[in-house]
Amino acid sequence: WGLHGWGVFAFVGMALAYFAYRHNLPLALRSALYPLIGKRINGPIGYAVDGFGIIATVFGLGADMGFGVLHLNSGLDYLFGLPHTQWVQVGLITLMMGAAILVAIAGVDKGVRVMSDINMLLACALLLFVLFAGPTQHLLNTLVQNIGDYLGALPTKSFDVYAYDKPSDWLGGWTVFYWAWWIAWSPFVGLFIARISRGRTIREFVFGVLLIPLGFTLAWMSIFGNSAIDQVLNHGMVALGQSAIDDPSRTLYLLLETYPWSRTVIAVTVFISFVFFVTSADSGTVVLSTLSARGNNADEDGPKWLRVFWGAMTALVTSALLFSGSIDALKSAVVLTSLPFSLILLLMMWGLHKAFYLESQKKIAQMHSLAPVSHARRGGWRQRLSQAVHFPSRDEVYRFMDTTVRPAIEEVSAVFREKGLNVVTQPDPANDNVSLEIGHGEEHPFIYQVQMRGYFTPSFARGGFGKKE
Repeated sequence: WGLHGWGVFAFVGMALAYFAYRHNLPLALRSALYPLIGKRINGPIGYAVDGFGIIATVFGLGADMGFGVLHLNSGLDYLFGLPHTQWVQVGLITLMMGAAILVAIAGVDKGVRVMSDINMLLACALLLFVLFAGPTQHLLNTLVQNIGDYLGALPTKSFDVYAYDKPSDWLGGWTVFYWAWWIAWSPFVGLFIARISRGRTIREFVFGVLLIPLGFTLAWMSIFGNSAIDQVLNHGMVALGQSAIDDPSRTLYLLLETYPWSRTVIAVTVFISFVFFVTSADSGTVVLSTLSARGNNADEDGPKWLRVFWGAMTALVTSALLFSGSIDALKSAVVLTSLPFSLILLLMMWGLHKAFYLESQKKIAQMHSLAPVSHARRGGWRQRLSQAVHFPSRDEVYRFMDTTVRPAIEEVSAVFREKGLNVVTQPDPANDNVSLEIGHGEEHPFIYQVQMRGYFTPSFARGGFGKKE
C-alpha cells in the first residue's frame, strides 16, 4: 500500500504520458514499446499489448467492484437489514455501474473530476472525525511512530520473500493477491494519471504520484487501524478483532459504532463507499474506452457507446465472479490476468529506458553544438574586437531567428523535399527554437535544431565598452 504499489502506477503513467505528450504517439500502452518495435506498435503486436491491458483492467475493476459490493451490502444490512444474498449484490452492482456509466458519459472534466473532488472531501471529513472524536493524542503519537516504522522497515521488507518460512495461506492469499491487484490496476490508473498530468515535468509527476497518495494512505491506515486496536486492547472489544478475521466487510461499521452519532456516521460512510467505487468504475470505464479506441487522440475520451459497453461488461464480469465463488474467485481472477501483463511491464521498462537514453544523447549532442559563433568577418582589429565583446539582446536574437534562421531552414527543407525526403520543420516559439527533422523510417530521425540560449552578460560588457570606442 506504500511506495512499491504506487511506484507501479507512477511508472505506467509516466511511460504513457512521456510517449503521448513528448513524442505525439497514441495515449495507449503499446506506445511504450515504440523504441523496441517502431511503427509495428500500430499492428498486431501493439494491439495485443493493449488487449492484455484491457483484460487486466476489466478483471481488476471487477475485483474492486466485488469487494465494494460486499462492503456496501454489510453497511446496508447494518442500517436497513438488507440481507446478504447474491441477487442483492447483483442489484448493487447494477446500481453502482449505472451511476458510473452516467458519470463516464459526462467525461473526465465534467463527470469524473467532480465525483473525485466530492469523494476526497467526504473521505477527509470522515478521517478527521475519527481522529478528533477518538483518542486524538494517542492516534497522533501512533501516526508518527507508524511512519517511522514504515520508513525503517522499507529497505529490509522490500527484499524479504520469507524464504526461510513455511508457505502460509495469508502470504499467498493476500500478499500475492495485492501485488497482482496493483499490476492489474496499473493500466487503468496509469492512463488516468497520464491524462490529468499534462504539462508536468517527470520529476513533478513522480514525486506527486508517489508522495501525495502515500501520505494519505499512511494517515488513513494509521488512524483507522490504531482506533480499532485501541478498542480491542483498551476497551475489551474482542468481537471487533474477530470480525476483522471472519468478516472484514463489517469491521469498519463495528468500529464506528463506538463513536458519537454512530448511525449517522455509518450512513455517511456507506455513501462515501458508494461514491468511492463509482469513481473507480467510471474512471476505469473511460480508460477502457480510450484503450479500445486505440487512444489516437491523447486529449479526448473514447466514444460514449464504448463507455456504456465497458461499463456493462465490467458489471457482468463482477456478477459472474460473485456467483462463481465470492471473494476467492475474485482473487484468483486478478492473479491470473495480472501475470501476463507483468511481462508487458518489463518490456515497457526496457522501452522507456531506451527512450530516456536516446533523449540524453540528443541533449548531450545539442549542448556540444551550442558553441559560441565565431566572428570570422574581415576587418581591422577594432572591428573584430567590437564584435567579440558584443552580446546581443533578446530582441536582437528574436529578429535574427525570424529574418535569417527560419528562412534558411525553410529553404533547406524545400531542397530536401524536392529530393523525396520526409522533412518536417518545427518552429517552437515556446522553447525558443526551430528545428528541421528528416525521417528515416523506423530509425531515429535526423534532427538539426537552432536553439536560443540565455547567458549572463560579462561584467566588461555592461559598462559601455563600445561607447568608448
